[in-house]
Amino acid sequence: RDRVTVETGDSKTIHLVGNNLKTHIQNLEKRMQESASNLEFEEAASLRDEIRRLEMQELDPLNKENKFSKEIFRSLLKGYQELKPLTDSELENLPVLCSGSALRFLLTRVDNWNSSNEVDIVNYQDPKEFLSRLKFHEQINNIEDYGL
Repeated sequence: RDRVTVETGDSKTIHLVGNNLKTHIQNLEKRMQESASNLEFEEAASLRDEIRRLEMQELDPLNKENKFSKEIFRSLLKGYQELKPLTDSELENLPVLCSGSALRFLLTRVDNWNSSNEVDIVNYQDPKEFLSRLKFHEQINNIEDYGL
């Protein structure tokens, strides 16, 4: 199988899911390639950042307001385990693994933020987003706190 369907758990918000999201991202990728071919690198970088944002946003169990969606988290984990089942030890240590992941992204964003200059055409992400993610995962004591 080359894809996994994940329920968002949010029926009130219209999501670009499945083929709609895929088609939209393909159109953005085409525009990004055209912009790069026309030497419009700032536009290409902006489109690349938007593509990444859309890919992450659609399946993010922790939104910008730090509201956690147990439904999205369970769906993501279920989809992942269809491809690679987690061991009992991995499941038990999921809070530590999630904290480690948030810490890694936080440190990367801090380094990028501090190393940026006026020549860069990259839109650096605010490290505070991953600081809040790290704080969230540090409050999790066991996998039941994730709704599992």
